[in-house]
Amino acid sequence: ESSLWNLFPEADCMIYGHTHRPVCHHTAGKLIINPGSFQTTGRYGAPGTYAILEVGETLKAVLHEVPILS
Repeated sequence: ESSLWNLFPEADCMIYGHTHRPVCHHTAGKLIINPGSFQTTGRYGAPGTYAILEVGETLKAVLHEVPILS
């Protein structure tokens, strides 16, 4: 993460993927988001997730689990 902040120091938010592990937190006043994987990942046993990012006066992101349909 820190190397990306060095490339884009003016950014307020970093959104990344590939790891399929959901992350949503603030570090040093910057928002970091990995929405995870929309499908259940057998690799980690984690439920499917997605993130909603609200952009306004401030940045707010919330991770949500994908509901399992029977």
